[in-house]
Amino acid sequence: MALWRASLDRPELHTEQTQAEKRVYDLLALVIILAFGVTVSAFLVPAHGGVDQNGYLYGGRVLLEHGAAGLQTHDPYQFVGRMWVGFDLGGDAERYYPKYPIGLPVLFGLAQWIGGAHLAYWINPIAMTLGLVAVYGLVRMVAGSAIALIATAVTMTSPATVLLATNPNSHATALACSAGGMAVLLAWSRRVGGPPSDDPSPGARRAWALALIGGLLCGCAVTIRYTEGLLLLPIALIVLLSMRWRDWRGYAQAAVIALGWALPVGGLLAYNHAAFGSLTGYDPTNESVGFSLEYFRANWTTMLDNLHGSGLVLFFPLALAGLIVLLWQHWRLGLIMLAWAVPGVLAYTAYYWAPDGTHIGYLRFFLTLLPPLAVAFSALLAHLFTMPAPEGRRSHRGAWQLAAGALALLTIGMNLSSAVPQLALDQVRRYALLERANAIAAVAPPDAVIFSNDQHLLHHIQFTHGYRCYTLDLFDRRSLQRFASARMDEPQGLQPQRRAALAERAEGMSQKELSAERVGVIRDALEEGRAVFVVERLWYPRRSRTPGFALAGSLPDDLYDVRIVASFGRPVVGDFTPTSRRTWGSRVRRRPPQLSTRLGNDRGFVRQVQLIDAPADQDAAAAAPPETARSGGG
Repeated sequence: MALWRASLDRPELHTEQTQAEKRVYDLLALVIILAFGVTVSAFLVPAHGGVDQNGYLYGGRVLLEHGAAGLQTHDPYQFVGRMWVGFDLGGDAERYYPKYPIGLPVLFGLAQWIGGAHLAYWINPIAMTLGLVAVYGLVRMVAGSAIALIATAVTMTSPATVLLATNPNSHATALACSAGGMAVLLAWSRRVGGPPSDDPSPGARRAWALALIGGLLCGCAVTIRYTEGLLLLPIALIVLLSMRWRDWRGYAQAAVIALGWALPVGGLLAYNHAAFGSLTGYDPTNESVGFSLEYFRANWTTMLDNLHGSGLVLFFPLALAGLIVLLWQHWRLGLIMLAWAVPGVLAYTAYYWAPDGTHIGYLRFFLTLLPPLAVAFSALLAHLFTMPAPEGRRSHRGAWQLAAGALALLTIGMNLSSAVPQLALDQVRRYALLERANAIAAVAPPDAVIFSNDQHLLHHIQFTHGYRCYTLDLFDRRSLQRFASARMDEPQGLQPQRRAALAERAEGMSQKELSAERVGVIRDALEEGRAVFVVERLWYPRRSRTPGFALAGSLPDDLYDVRIVASFGRPVVGDFTPTSRRTWGSRVRRRPPQLSTRLGNDRGFVRQVQLIDAPADQDAAAAAPPETARSGGG
């Protein structure tokens, strides 16, 4: 028997709700979701220096320019982000690929082709807004429009949702695809369980389109994050619990769902195997097997802290209770939500990488698992709101509704008080990064060579301007020696083979030889007619003997002249006042810090110089007027 007719009667906040009232709730939900999109877009800055983001953004640029996400370098010192896996290391031409799936780089590359690099940063705010529309539609099918509005507001203001909306990472697009795909498939299950398959009505014919779209969206989610492949279990349950076993059209539509899912996933796996010989980019870093019971025992308190303390504040216990209610009263839908939420939670609890504290760095893994939890606590609210009063007693429906509304308002306030300061701080930092990048672009031609000890800056300008970049760490023997400490068989963010190649370089060369290699890279670039710039962050600008340029000051005076072209103050100073609290485990953890940001006036914290060939006539050069430094705000 069909899932929706036999197992779920769609309890609603007001059983007497009219179509007009439902439309009012739908319109109100649309307004607040659009308001969310507009608000977070006001914090959007088209710059980001994150290492993960570099893998997606620069991967998109390389895909756009070369037709493949592979990057080939002929210089072993050229900067490549940590989230790229390398092949043919040590050879004449090294190859690098992002370890992440290719789906999001495709979107970023397409956006850059259409409207430039800045357009790529708009993908995630749009995707997060669409994901919230999917969450509303999903909960609306289960618990009605009014409760769906509450669930959407709680999910919308979660720090995970707010902070990842402007972050060019993979989580917002994964939410849009996974929540959208599951909502479409649940809508398909209602049509399969509703009118007969031979019904010629538009509603019956629409089931075919829903089957294809739902399968495609869930498959596209895998091309953005590999772990979204866990959606196969709830998808299979939807099909099995909604089928009309004596109707061949149900089998055909199930095949359409499978085909829609397999097309993007099969394309992804085929590309990975052809490009670098493994099914996922996580295989070379051992992260695809970085799951164990030992990690689970160490991480379960962190998982609970994040979901209860930052993910679904006050509503996470209600979600757990809601899963029990669903399994008790509507077991088919309960199984689907359980199969959606639990495997992902268990997988990331048993994952090797789980930082301490309740920060977005770990909570982001659970963003795509918030929709089934929202469905669960919405089902609990619907059960309480429609629970009949004992005979001879007054109904408590109004009291439950008032309590749910008050709890939702309290949760929204707590969420926003935590998320907005972090969002504002992130905006200031990204503005500082954008200003430095713009200063470089104002003087550096497209084929310029950039040296820097600020890898955040290199991550950004690689994507936006495509400069050939070098990090100073690769010319420092002590920095290279640190890569020798990791074991080859352990899961780790940086590919073990890359670590070994870097450590081997430190063993085979002295610091004097590495410095000579650095000079050779600069000389080769200048002989090719490329402009060479150095952008350095100075940790102690007032104590520096020279104007702070460790690289420029170490170069032979008879080879180069140094020209200061830009100077920046200290970008961001945060005053942190963390407070401790005891949580689920025995360890003491820290609350997210209360932030008050200010801009400093320490000129020279970041300076940009251009290296040019030394003038032939040194006396004439000494008599020339000095260059005037151009100051900028950071």
